[in-house]
Amino acid sequence: MPRAALMSAIAVTALMLVPVAALAKTAPIDVTHSSVTCNTVSGILSFKPSLRASGGLTSTVVKLKGALADCTIQPNPLIGAFTATGKFTGSFTGTTNDCGAFFSTPGDPSLTGPLTVKWKPDQAPIVPTSTTMTVTNTSGNFTFSSSWSTQYQQVNIDVDLSSVTGAFLPVPALTTAGLFLIPIQDVNSINAGCSSPQGLKKLHFGFGRFSSN
Repeated sequence: MPRAALMSAIAVTALMLVPVAALAKTAPIDVTHSSVTCNTVSGILSFKPSLRASGGLTSTVVKLKGALADCTIQPNPLIGAFTATGKFTGSFTGTTNDCGAFFSTPGDPSLTGPLTVKWKPDQAPIVPTSTTMTVTNTSGNFTFSSSWSTQYQQVNIDVDLSSVTGAFLPVPALTTAGLFLIPIQDVNSINAGCSSPQGLKKLHFGFGRFSSN
């Protein structure tokens, strides 16, 4: 083998063997077309005006703020997976404050607004460092029963895949990107809040999932 070709082969082999930790001292890893999945989600959904069992057509603002953990980034086969955390914020406008509409399918199809995630990788720097997307709906059409026989509500935050910019661009034909949130209030507590004089002003969630690409 010619000397030049031999040296190139050695260089490529060495790159493949570089551990993720060593990449922290090198240029940031481009994760534009990488994938990320986070299995720990916590935060708050707030509603203004509050959601009500007797709600109806009215301009409504839904705000979302929280944190992501247990996130796995798959950049490319040469580097392998590494982990990250993130923080997200969003503000959406809709046309109803009816609890029945929000916690059903199709939810409020008119609801829309930006959602931004800022990423903090654990082992190696990345670029871009944030992901921005447009939320197109929120719905809560699924409940599940715990082992102690209490029902909890799932809230889905749906995303327009074509709107995603920054890190972890989704593949529209292959991906269902978005947030799936489980409030810590059970279904009975949510229903009681909706039926109360002040309505349901906030939902606190303690687990869920975020995925992109």
